[in-house]
Amino acid sequence: MTNTDFVVYDTATGRILYSGNVPDTLLVEQELAVGHSLLPVKADGFNEYILEGGVAVKTPFSYSVSVIGLIATLTGLPSGVTVDVSDQSILTDGGVTEIEVDVAGTYTVRLFHSAPHFDETLEVAIG
Repeated sequence: MTNTDFVVYDTATGRILYSGNVPDTLLVEQELAVGHSLLPVKADGFNEYILEGGVAVKTPFSYSVSVIGLIATLTGLPSGVTVDVSDQSILTDGGVTEIEVDVAGTYTVRLFHSAPHFDETLEVAIG
């Protein structure tokens, strides 16, 4: 009996949700949620995603950050990126994303869930 590497990924985004290695006979028995697919490949969800049925390497985000007063503006993020900062979670729509805070300070901003890009954490001084 041989084992097979596999990934389960989000069919809409290509984001690898988890990977594993199981005996061949169990591969077809994997239960999947709606919108998820299984692909028999070895892949790393941190550095790779699924594109057109194959494994592709993630790339860094390309964006700019500007700050005016208590508002930080991120420009250039693609649609579908989750932006977390403090108690806010924003899903980008491909346009301008604004982060408004009540108190000046340095904030940790996390960008994630965008399959073709690496997750990223940055510090932004606001105010």
